[in-house]
Amino acid sequence: PLPDNKIKAIGKLKIYDGCKGFIAFEERFYPTVIDMGAGEDGPRLYYDGAYGHNSKDNILGFAAIGEKSKPYTALKDPERINFMLNELDQIFNGQASKNYIKHVFKDWSSDPFSKGAYNSGSNIISDYKSVKAMSIPIGNKLFFAGDLYTDGSLWSTVGAAASAARKAVEKLVGKL
Repeated sequence: PLPDNKIKAIGKLKIYDGCKGFIAFEERFYPTVIDMGAGEDGPRLYYDGAYGHNSKDNILGFAAIGEKSKPYTALKDPERINFMLNELDQIFNGQASKNYIKHVFKDWSSDPFSKGAYNSGSNIISDYKSVKAMSIPIGNKLFFAGDLYTDGSLWSTVGAAASAARKAVEKLVGKL
């Protein structure tokens, strides 16, 4: 059985439904961030997916968490991308459809390995101690890694997940 501190920390978690996507366009017609509104369980936004990557590509990223993801995850392509392009066309006077090249989309909620997207919102884990408890190995035999298995200073990011994975491997096989 898992130790009490691990069970208590897991009991505080709620992994929300969510989705993410990237849309390639011929021209950049959008700002760095397009905030489409957030709910209690997370955001819905478009963002410049190439920002800070020294790229000439015009990639618009998309993320929606919790209830905000449902209009997107309820659809399949091509209806979903048409819905998204229409949403952007209303904001940018038809520029999305005019400049569309291709896209990728991931419904993390239906992924059999993740079964959700993010642990989102300050109402879920109220302090770093619960997150830190998630990272503690059990008997030097069971190690944990992921966006919630950190030292408690940062969580729910790809960077936090990668750092946690590295630390778990270092504990398992020694310092890399």
